Amino acid sequence: MASEKKSPSTGDYIPLPVTDSPQSTRRRRFVRWTLLLSYLLVFHWVVARPAVRWYRESRGGPQELIDHPHRHKKHFLTPKEAESLFLSVPDEGSALAASRLFATKPHRAGSEGDLQTAKDWLTLLQTELGIEQPEAEPIFSAGSPESRDATNLIPHTHRPKAWIDVYYPVMNTPLDRALQVVDKEGQVVWDAELEEVADETDPEAGQYYLDVPTFHGLSAAGDVKGKLIYANYGMKEDYEALVEKGVNFTGAVVICRYGGNFRGLKIKGAQELGAAGVLIYSDLRDDGTVTEANGHLAYPHGPARNADSVQRGSVQFLSMYPGDPTTPGTPAYENSTRTEGENVPKIPSLPISAANAAKLLKLAKEDGNEIRLVNHVDTRVMPIWNTMGVIPGYIKDEVIVVGNHRDAKVMGATDPSSGSASINEVVRGLGALLKKGWKPLRTILICSWDAEEYGLIGSTEWVEDFPEFVDKHVVTYLNLDSSVSGSRFHAAASPSLSHFLRQAALDIPHPTSAGRTLWDARADNGPFGGDTLEVESLGATFRVNAVADNLGVSPLGSGSDFTPFLQMIGVASSDAGFGSSEGDAVYHYHSVFDSQRWQEVYGDPGFHRHVAVAKHIGLELVRLSSAIVLPLNTTHYTYELENYLNGIETLALDSSVNVDLAPLRKSIIALQAASHSLDFEKASAEKELRRIIHKILKRHRTLKRKLRKAYCRLKKIFGKECHKFAEEHGCHGAANKFRIGRLPAFLDEQEGLGYETMLGFFLHTEAHDILPGRFPGARLKKVVRRIRTANQKLASFEKGFISKEGIPEREWYKHLAIAPGKWLGYGATPLPALQEAIQYEKNSTLAQYEAGRLTELIDKLAKKISMLPLSWPGGALGVALRLGVNCVILSALSLVLFIYERSLVPIYASGPTTYTLNIAVLLAVVLAAAQPVKMSTTNTLLCGVLLFAAAPLSTYWGAVYTARWGRAIVGPIAVHCAVLIPLVANQATLALDINPLQSAPSKNLVGYRSVAALVVYAAIYGSSSWFAVDSRLDHVSESRVFLTWAAVLANAWMITFPGRSASNPRKTKKKKSPFPYMRPLMLLGFNILWWPAQRFLGSPVLPHPLDKPYLHPTFPMVIHSSVQSTTGLIVVGEALPPKSYEGGPDSEMHSLRYLRASHSLLGGVWMGGKVATLDDVPPQVDSFGTPLGDSIYGTFVLQEAARLVNSTARAGQFERALIIGLGAGISATAFNRHGLDTTIVEIDPAVYDAARLYFGLPEHPSTNLFLEDARTWAANRRAVIDAGTPHPLFDVVVHDCFSGGGVPEHIFTVEFWNDLKAALHPEGVLVVNFAGMIKSDASRLISQTLKASFSVCRVFHDSQGGIKEEEYETELMNLVFFCTLQRQLTFRNARRSDYLDSYLREHILSSLPRRELPLELLTGPLEAKFILTDSHNPLGKLQNSLGHHHWSLMRQVLPDIFWETY
Repeated sequence: MASEKKSPSTGDYIPLPVTDSPQSTRRRRFVRWTLLLSYLLVFHWVVARPAVRWYRESRGGPQELIDHPHRHKKHFLTPKEAESLFLSVPDEGSALAASRLFATKPHRAGSEGDLQTAKDWLTLLQTELGIEQPEAEPIFSAGSPESRDATNLIPHTHRPKAWIDVYYPVMNTPLDRALQVVDKEGQVVWDAELEEVADETDPEAGQYYLDVPTFHGLSAAGDVKGKLIYANYGMKEDYEALVEKGVNFTGAVVICRYGGNFRGLKIKGAQELGAAGVLIYSDLRDDGTVTEANGHLAYPHGPARNADSVQRGSVQFLSMYPGDPTTPGTPAYENSTRTEGENVPKIPSLPISAANAAKLLKLAKEDGNEIRLVNHVDTRVMPIWNTMGVIPGYIKDEVIVVGNHRDAKVMGATDPSSGSASINEVVRGLGALLKKGWKPLRTILICSWDAEEYGLIGSTEWVEDFPEFVDKHVVTYLNLDSSVSGSRFHAAASPSLSHFLRQAALDIPHPTSAGRTLWDARADNGPFGGDTLEVESLGATFRVNAVADNLGVSPLGSGSDFTPFLQMIGVASSDAGFGSSEGDAVYHYHSVFDSQRWQEVYGDPGFHRHVAVAKHIGLELVRLSSAIVLPLNTTHYTYELENYLNGIETLALDSSVNVDLAPLRKSIIALQAASHSLDFEKASAEKELRRIIHKILKRHRTLKRKLRKAYCRLKKIFGKECHKFAEEHGCHGAANKFRIGRLPAFLDEQEGLGYETMLGFFLHTEAHDILPGRFPGARLKKVVRRIRTANQKLASFEKGFISKEGIPEREWYKHLAIAPGKWLGYGATPLPALQEAIQYEKNSTLAQYEAGRLTELIDKLAKKISMLPLSWPGGALGVALRLGVNCVILSALSLVLFIYERSLVPIYASGPTTYTLNIAVLLAVVLAAAQPVKMSTTNTLLCGVLLFAAAPLSTYWGAVYTARWGRAIVGPIAVHCAVLIPLVANQATLALDINPLQSAPSKNLVGYRSVAALVVYAAIYGSSSWFAVDSRLDHVSESRVFLTWAAVLANAWMITFPGRSASNPRKTKKKKSPFPYMRPLMLLGFNILWWPAQRFLGSPVLPHPLDKPYLHPTFPMVIHSSVQSTTGLIVVGEALPPKSYEGGPDSEMHSLRYLRASHSLLGGVWMGGKVATLDDVPPQVDSFGTPLGDSIYGTFVLQEAARLVNSTARAGQFERALIIGLGAGISATAFNRHGLDTTIVEIDPAVYDAARLYFGLPEHPSTNLFLEDARTWAANRRAVIDAGTPHPLFDVVVHDCFSGGGVPEHIFTVEFWNDLKAALHPEGVLVVNFAGMIKSDASRLISQTLKASFSVCRVFHDSQGGIKEEEYETELMNLVFFCTLQRQLTFRNARRSDYLDSYLREHILSSLPRRELPLELLTGPLEAKFILTDSHNPLGKLQNSLGHHHWSLMRQVLPDIFWETY
């Protein structure tokens, strides 16, 4: 029965009681829950939701997340879309309108016009950024709670806002001024008109030229009189030169011209020498070719300088500290405690025009005339106004600052209003992005600085007001001062921003030239032509102690508003814009003629460059504010530091200051390694973030698609049609999710991992088409944390060079890597404290202290940014063992690389061999790091044994067969791929498998392995050069090295090979494994058998040195000598005549003896039946009595024409000859036969031995033989001569060290020729051999350097049939230069006695006149860059680039078998 159940005890069925209680209870519960749910829904929609919205709005919460893009479901712009939209906004018409707004009336700092422009900027920010205008103007006094909160709460700001900060620095304005010439009776001879003269041709200049009188900002008041002293540019060296001449500055008035250094330092230099006053003028000589003297009209009627124009400007001592002089290091509040000001002059000064300066200098020459200078100024506290605007990003504690100063000396159409017009377009572009729903990943702060012209006051006071904020939150600063003053684009930045800045410029089209980029405009020239300056002109530029990096980006010193960010806090900064070139209209800097008319007519007609600069800095801003990882290249910075140190070392040597810089260099190298580790970490973290987000979205889309399909099926059941959803790409309602339980979210936000930060990273990875309501916690937060950490390290890199103590005597400047020069003001000086200790103090103790300070800073920075672990599990012993084994492997690999290169050079020469060698090694290391085929360490060892055992034969025969293809580049690449890359990849894999980083946590193993691969690459290349100087390796064959390392690897493999008992316990039960006894037996047997087996595995090259001549078994040739020596493989070979040869001349290549060094022929002579002499005179013989014929090269005979020189008093009386670079000794032997006392300087003893034994060179006494480098010999000989020790001088010096391939470039410089001239008789002759193309950079370098070092040079060729013009740029030629210190160089006709019974000498010397080439054909236009010096010597690189051409030529001279037998 269904209603009964059986009793377990009786088995009877008992009826259940009937009741309805459970049914009533369920109904009541249902009703209760329904009412509760209804109540909660009503509460949510009526109370809770409005309350949450009110709460967010009242606390300034992320309202924009509700407003846009989510609430209105707008499309969130991808980074590329944002860039495209931004670049479409800047417009020439808008920029022109902005320029006319700011630049058509004066707005000196502190004036009413200045305040109005501040308000104009505020209105612009409010309008474009969608900021609601408050009832009261947001103008806050600096230091007030409102002002403090406006900046300090930026990390907590959720809506765009703008305000004005008011600071109160001490500045001055002009009162009465005068400049007079007074005669000795006290009468005024001349009273200068100090104001600029302008008319209505330039409407604004004509209207306002009296509004801002000509004066110096922050100049001292005074009325002084004294004699006039002209001090050129007023630079430190100018003053020092005058003092050395005995000029007394006490009580004098100094006049100097603008340029070279900051104007304030001109006054500082004069003040320290006791001068009474200073006048500074704009010199027309500094205007290049655009002058009235060259036919150009003066402005306003033409592009030349108006001679009445005057450059105003601040004269504070900028290199001491910028900003308000009376509040150094602290902000200038209205009630600040002030000092007297140590960075302002104590003597009066005035700026004057070129016309006034010319008149003054003329009158001052009259006897008894003195100069009276009057400068009265009103110095007081004045208000200035910084206008600020904020666009909050998702990451609110990382701030990108962009700034431009607003105040001008008069109207400032260029400085600064061209920059203001460009920033106006940037603001418009950002506003357009905001209107489309864009929000930056990082917060953007836009600054319009005031009082920059008085000394960077507005920006400096703000940074001094908020140093903690800037240090903690500002990651980069983009500065724009003047955006256009000419046609040439220039860029300057912290080295970490160089690549970023250049790439942005490459992505912007050229403003006026289709098909080019903005970056190409760095070489542009103005429309008025001209590219030359006066000899004594600096071109009105500022001198720097640091040059641009290899990208073309200059370092930053000072001179604009980036200074406090970079120099005080250490924020990576940049500054770029268009400046003047030699062909541009003269820019009237800080003059009333810096006007809107000048800008529209001459500066930038059409305002295309204004827009290009706006696009450039705006693109940088958008990219910086949107990048997942900050685009800061710290590694480039570290290598620039090394370049800076190289310059310091040179300076220390030149200054004779003894300072040990080795620890500093070591620290820089460590910083480079740490930076590489950071590079890998940031790349890995960003890749991981994108991978995780892609996976999230893929899963989200899949779920959405499945739910959609289920929904459609359900609708079809009820007969409803299922419409397709339109794709919506908004982030719908994600921000409206109200979270209950704030503690976990609050803790995340404190760590920088709050919802909004995660949302920002999510959106800016372009993964925005579907946004989950929440993010998966652990994995995404973990990778975001990695990125945030990497970004913090990147942003703190520049700060790592900040020293609390600062630079001595100017402690405000705290950046020890780069700073403005102490006596430059603007120009950048690398490693400033260290450089100035050497350059100015010349104090070794101080220099060592500064080097120590830098070392300490860099060590701390390396530790801070490094992503490598500091310790490894397993203890120090395990790490030490791994490290030791790695050192052995890497040392062996470096030796293998050296030996491999040495084995290829005899067949392929140095140039083609090394052309792609480094790429091959790098590729091998990358393969090792990537591990495309993973294998155990044991298998890696076994593969290494096989590869190295096959290496000798595969290297030799691979080179031999590929060389026969005749492809100088393809052949070595094939050998590298077949032999070198497997070898290096195998050993690099072994090193990486056992490196200490292997014990690091597995989560970072990929990054650690990549870093270790870089270390391996650096170690291989860094140490391989050491083996080149070890002469002991000259007697070790390449096969021995390869096979010895194969044996080492084989022994290691047998030791590490695992026993089977450990892996197969079942077999161990049957019998005991014999393996413990087999291992030593295997080791013993292998080592006994291996060494005899090497004879079958070695390459077929001859032993070096060769113990007896080698006769080739199949080809008529003999190798007399083969020696591995200083310069490579030195081989003496001989091509024997074929059996059918019956004597006499023929066209076949036989019966010759040759001397080769690796793959170059040093010379040769004809032998056997091809020996012939004039009148059948007995020929010259070698040391074995074998007759020798003429030289196979005519160039060596051409060198003997030095004896034919007859234009000196010693003509026909030449007694001594010096041979530098012996070769086969052809010319040395000839000079000996002519009776000249010949001295030989040859670096390679094997070459001398070969010439003496096989080419007839007489043995030279030790006093006439120097087996050393010619540069060392020449320097030593000069030192001995300069010391007064008598030494005979040489009448003839033959310099024969050039080949078509590699070349010792250090003995072709001006310094070397100067040393050599000390040993050359004043009436002697220098002979220089050159092998190369006639029209080439190499020939220009050689010829121009010789022409710069000697009075007269002539050049001749040895070609038998003459040279065709089309061969000038294609064929390698042997040319011989003859140079002398005399005023002329002529040759007499050759005589019979000059021929030495040689047909070749008769042919060459008798035809000397027709062999001459015009020297101008080689030199081309004279340019300084073609003068070879120790610091500028590209000759080696140029010749190496021609190595493949020379190789092909050598292959045509001799058959392949000659090059393959050595």
